[in-house]
Amino acid sequence: MSQITILLVDDHDAARRELAARLEREPDLQIVAQVAALADARVASATLQPRVILADVKRRDGLGIELIRHLRLTAPDASLIVLTSFFDERERAAVLKFGASAYLLKEVDTQQLVAEIKKQAKYSKGEGAPWVQV
Repeated sequence: MSQITILLVDDHDAARRELAARLEREPDLQIVAQVAALADARVASATLQPRVILADVKRRDGLGIELIRHLRLTAPDASLIVLTSFFDERERAAVLKFGASAYLLKEVDTQQLVAEIKKQAKYSKGEGAPWVQV
């Protein structure tokens, strides 16, 4: 099986680095880029076309939902997993409406996160599995 390519999008540097460290230990996963800015996320997703995008929508710039809309346009075949620091029903509904395939808390266990990434990687064209909160 080929590696699952992943783009990490989080404007909190420490959180992004910690997530990358958790996932880099997995031989089936390859992080192709880590970005903070919305503009960088657009370019990386369009250029790299990762199979999975992990994105935090609770952004300092307030453009989290906009981020999801742009990622869906620039990487239409990627499965989009939103990772969030705390649950927000309105946010969950909005990101799912704009094409996210899962909405998870950042505190998710690494094994569960890897399993969700592998499950979502099986889907294409933005048609992810039903919402799952781990």
